[in-house]
Amino acid sequence: MDRTARLPRDPACRQLADALWDGVRHTPPLPPAGDGLRGWYLGGPYATVVERRRQRVWQHRRTEPWLTTQWLLERARTPRSYLRYEGLPGQHSYEAAYRAVGAGEFERPFLFVAGFSRSGTTSLQNLVLAAFPQHVPPGRWSDPDHPLRLWWYPKHNASVTRRVAATEVARVILCIRPFVDSAASLALYEGRTDPADVTAEWVRAQEDSWSSLADLARTPGVVVIPFSWLASTSPVGVATYLSERIGIPAAPAVDAGTTWDDVYRDRISPEELDNPYLGNLPHGERARMSGGLRDRIVDLVGPGADRLDATYRSAIAAVDMISG
Repeated sequence: MDRTARLPRDPACRQLADALWDGVRHTPPLPPAGDGLRGWYLGGPYATVVERRRQRVWQHRRTEPWLTTQWLLERARTPRSYLRYEGLPGQHSYEAAYRAVGAGEFERPFLFVAGFSRSGTTSLQNLVLAAFPQHVPPGRWSDPDHPLRLWWYPKHNASVTRRVAATEVARVILCIRPFVDSAASLALYEGRTDPADVTAEWVRAQEDSWSSLADLARTPGVVVIPFSWLASTSPVGVATYLSERIGIPAAPAVDAGTTWDDVYRDRISPEELDNPYLGNLPHGERARMSGGLRDRIVDLVGPGADRLDATYRSAIAAVDMISG
């Protein structure tokens, strides 16, 4: 039975839930096929069974009989719990979160934080969880079905962000940072400590992703948050700005005494606080370590730097930050 049939007929909430769902699903590769009988088997009968099971997972339907069939074809080597949710991050169902969002179990507007990697998205998500907890999927990060991860994973996906912004029930909060700065931070986060590890192909891929997200700043209703302002502003200052800009009250949990460490504690990625070199919160040592990476990225960007700078300036042109 299609479990989406249980959802109320609220097209906007259903569109929102579908956009988030499409942002978390992915297609894990099949084992290498090779040649001969093994190649025929892995690329034929086995691949067919895997595809049928994944499609049922993605369509919110029961995975039988394909789950059991694949499990038997693999001679029970892979746990059923892994196969059941393969194609979703962390091998979890996310069904509870999908149904809750599709049923409109949140206060309007739904708040979706987006932006390129290393632009402050995780910090801002944690602030939204602290200051506006009723405006996100219900549940905790640590809950077994990981309800908040349906909201967390797609944040760097421009296509999902565009679809969320187009719904009638959501507002997008877009974090933006100059391309070279965010790419250098991302390279360090990925372990590319040697500038030689940063290739032209990698930089081009990041340029495309960054530009697609930055272009969304001109979308009506999108609230733009420059990374430089976020990094220099207290949690209560950011919460106050969002409250006034979006027109919703902030929870009293965030006040003048709240620090960014407090915002992270018991929420998303608290372990990041233990590593100042790779963590999400501002740290001077990280700037030193990424200096060579930044120079390498500037060289590879070349003449495209002017275009990227213009895109950034355009994205923040309409931002009316609260002074002080």
